[in-house]
Amino acid sequence: MPGSAWATTPFIVLRDYYTAWCVDRPDGFSYLAVTPDPSPGDTRASPIDLEGVRWRQQFARVQLGLHILDFQFTQDDLVKLVAHKAEVAAAARGH
Repeated sequence: MPGSAWATTPFIVLRDYYTAWCVDRPDGFSYLAVTPDPSPGDTRASPIDLEGVRWRQQFARVQLGLHILDFQFTQDDLVKLVAHKAEVAAAARGH
């Protein structure tokens, strides 16, 4: 991925680097907006050019935006959520 030459693993995690929020436009178009939001002193570079043309291209007349990255942006949170739900379910069964 462009911008990730600094990574020494086949994957990278940029925990606490991006901010996301839901946008509901007056024309009925809704989307998840994502922007780099590193803390002061954070020297990591975003490997994703969120302003790049690839996120605005259309495929089969559908503009995908960042949908290609939906899972990547939320993966860590989803793994933690599943682990928490598994713990709650085990506790409810007395395990």
